[in-house]
This record gives sequence, structure tokens and C-alpha cells, in this order.
Amino acid sequence: MTTVKKNISVFLIVTMVSLLLGCSHKTLSVFFDGVPMDNDSTKMLVKKVEKKPDSIIVKELAENTDVSEHSSHPPFASKKCRTCHDPERKGIMIESQPALCYQCHDVIKEKFEHGPVVSGNCTQCHSPHSSDNPKLLLRVGQALCLNCHESDRLSTIPEHENTDQSPCTSCHNPHGGNKRYFLN
Repeated sequence: MTTVKKNISVFLIVTMVSLLLGCSHKTLSVFFDGVPMDNDSTKMLVKKVEKKPDSIIVKELAENTDVSEHSSHPPFASKKCRTCHDPERKGIMIESQPALCYQCHDVIKEKFEHGPVVSGNCTQCHSPHSSDNPKLLLRVGQALCLNCHESDRLSTIPEHENTDQSPCTSCHNPHGGNKRYFLN
């Protein structure tokens, strides 16, 4: 079998397995790194209330979603969902990222910018609602960066030899900077 035929076969098998099992986090994470976790409690709550008017759905989601002790987005903590969500459209964002985020947060404009910043995907690293981590981060330390960046590849860089569990932010600005590789 040629390489092309093998690749097509693998692609078809992956597609069939995904369709049969559903495109769940568990299925997708077998094949891809960095697949965001499903928020099962929110999904179940949405299913429970989906036959109700949209404004009631948004209100019930707000009332039944826990606020973290560590860090919470101020509009979320004060149940001001309409700051970001349109209740008449099942809570869809009133504007897309990063424009919505930049209504309150400083615009990030650096000579070199990190991929999620360039693509305007703030929620790749930050929770829009609440987190047990500081700065609404989805993960802390190296775990955040290694969700997308491959540790095997990074370990081949001489400057990373003795970093062990040091946070990447001790040398790199996570948003970007005027130096290549966002060095501080």
C-alpha cells in the first residue's frame, strides 16, 4: 500500500470513529493535542432549559453557574451576563473576540505576538467566566503552554535545558513583545 493510500485509510478510519462515537473531547483528544474540555454541567443545563424562552435560559445559566473563589471575570461574578451576551439570541456573544475583550481590556499590540493573540482567541488561555487559577487562566505554569507547545520539541532548545518546572512566563511574555520569542 502506498503512503497516500495509507494516509487516506487512516483519515477515513478516524472520520468514521469520530462520527460513530460523536465528536466528544475524549474522541478528539486521541487524535489532536489541545482540545478544550467540555463543560458538561453547562451543556446539561442548556439541554434542560432549551425549550424555554432565550432570556430565561441565560438567566438560569447565570444563576446556576458557580463562581470561583480564586478568580472571576467581574461581569460574570456580578451576574451581569448582558455585558458580553445577548439574551435574545441564547446568550451568543454581543461581539466576537478580541473586540469584545478590548472593550474593557487594553489592546495588545506588540512587534511579535503570540498565536492566540494574533488570532484574537483570548479564551485559548483564559476562561471568560471563572477559574481556580490566577488571571482566569485555564491552566497554570508550564501546563498552560504545554497544552499547545510540544515539550519534546522545546527540550531540544539549549536555553530550556534546566527549566524543569519553571513557569514559561519567567522568560517569556505570554501575549507578545518587542523581542523574538516574546523574551522579557
